[in-house]
Amino acid sequence: MSVHPDPSTWPLTLDEAVARLLGRMSEADKAFVRRTAKDQLIDFHFGWAMGIWNEFGLWQGNAKLLASCGDLHPDSASMVIVEAVWQRLQDAEPGAKADGGAFRLSGLGSSLGPGRRKRRPKPCAYFARPRSEYKSALTEKTLA
Repeated sequence: MSVHPDPSTWPLTLDEAVARLLGRMSEADKAFVRRTAKDQLIDFHFGWAMGIWNEFGLWQGNAKLLASCGDLHPDSASMVIVEAVWQRLQDAEPGAKADGGAFRLSGLGSSLGPGRRKRRPKPCAYFARPRSEYKSALTEKTLA
């Protein structure tokens, strides 16, 4: 079994890649991405974007998709796809505001009593943990 999907299954345009990703995402995952601030999308680079470049053949010669993303390096093209998914989600729900609150769920603070520390909920299963969480985990282990 090959690690990479059959080239005949690769999307050939940015729109096709975005549609395919949105079609597989749960509502919770869509909400998670929608709430992520645009400047925080880079946190998806070593998780979700890596899966995109592997699944969509960005490193295996999917020249048509790379061209549709602007003839970029595969790493950059995967982030163009992530940003396009984010933008489509923003456009689909104009009242929603990306506020950088990807880890803040409405009502979370109200369920905690005074003096209790708010904990960030884990990201949805579709996405890897943001790099900032890996960095803090490594720092804690190093200092212990």
